[in-house]
Amino acid sequence: MSQDIPKFLLRRPSRPFNPYSNWKTYKDGEIVFNSDQYTYIEHWDAHPNGIIIETNGSLFINKEKVFHEKEGRKFMWYGHHKGFVLREDNKFLINGKDLIYEGEWEDWRSHPEGVIVQQDDKLLLNGERVLYEGDWREWDGHIEGFIIQVDDQILLNGKTLFYKGEFDTWLSHPQGVIVQKENLLILNTQKVIYERASEWGRGEWACHPDGIIIKKDNLWIFYSL
Repeated sequence: MSQDIPKFLLRRPSRPFNPYSNWKTYKDGEIVFNSDQYTYIEHWDAHPNGIIIETNGSLFINKEKVFHEKEGRKFMWYGHHKGFVLREDNKFLINGKDLIYEGEWEDWRSHPEGVIVQQDDKLLLNGERVLYEGDWREWDGHIEGFIIQVDDQILLNGKTLFYKGEFDTWLSHPQGVIVQKENLLILNTQKVIYERASEWGRGEWACHPDGIIIKKDNLWIFYSL
């Protein structure tokens, strides 16, 4: 199966650049961020310059506030190779500024070219181009399209098999998919990239183009592929 999985970050005619080339790089085991200023964290993810944190209605990149919830207007966000995608009502904005889509949606995920929105049984890029139509259990955006979970299989664009078998949770990764199975984090079935993941539990790790970032107490630590 490994022979069928391409190296996604290599240049190609359809994408002559690596969208993650501007991301800060780290050594294996290096501390990405260290702070005890956040007593309650609702959500966090990797960011080109470190990490992005949601707490008390605000978004912070490391320690810098970049967005604050407007009164009566709830927001939601996902990480993006340019920073983050923020949704306010039916508007989707890169870094809370540049509009990439406005319209109907039932669910949505970040994508390097904007957002993927779900409408009924369809997945549409920026609400226009149909990427997939059919059944799934879960799905996410990816540098080469999208990932869907069908039963115990995780597939790229509904075709290329990334993973088959039991797992607890999974996240799209620029180099495929990372699954958490008990105390292991595994890339594309092929490589265990971290053990003892269960010490931090669900939601305490995020994907970086070169590896993963794991939160332990007040430290966010990078581990390379």
